[in-house]
Amino acid sequence: MERLNEGVENQPTDGGRENPAPLGAALRVARRARALTLQQVASAVGISASALSQIENGKTQPTMKRLYDLVEFLDVPLDEVFGGGVDVEVGSVLVSRTGDHTEIALEDGVVWKQINPPDESHTEVLVVDYPPGARTSDSTEFIRHRGRETGYVLSGTLVIELGEVIHTISRGDSITFDSSVPHRVSNPHEVAAQAVWVTFAHNAPVR
Repeated sequence: MERLNEGVENQPTDGGRENPAPLGAALRVARRARALTLQQVASAVGISASALSQIENGKTQPTMKRLYDLVEFLDVPLDEVFGGGVDVEVGSVLVSRTGDHTEIALEDGVVWKQINPPDESHTEVLVVDYPPGARTSDSTEFIRHRGRETGYVLSGTLVIELGEVIHTISRGDSITFDSSVPHRVSNPHEVAAQAVWVTFAHNAPVR
């Protein structure tokens, strides 16, 4: 990464972003910091303690729904499970180069790439890849979390389910909705899809 301060020539930093902690390790740190047991957290999100242990130890990855359930229950921003980030000075510009962005490959085939540094607004900007057949949760579950989000399709076609309402969006289309509405995103097609998702005020209360 490069930080550009006003009036200073563009020069790369010497350290860049440190290698992010594994997803599971970050979840384990958050759980222990709250003095919660594996069983307490697992019961709250509807999985077994052994399944949570496997996630924390990096032996398996959660689905997108399960990850949101975990960060909601632990009350941590996604920035923390992405490995934190860099401090952004007021009046500075941060340039992220290819390879700097943190990626998380989830169990459901979806791959997240965070492209913005953490800040006090808790705005999250993700580039998300959906291989053919990928979906953010199974056919009986929906995701529900805090905030409001906007998605913009870069390629392919996605199906967005908001409760009982279904929207199909393709390249160049966008959608905005309250994240507390039960929702699911899927790619039922034979061609991969990619979208940019921006979630605002992830720490806002769920209504």
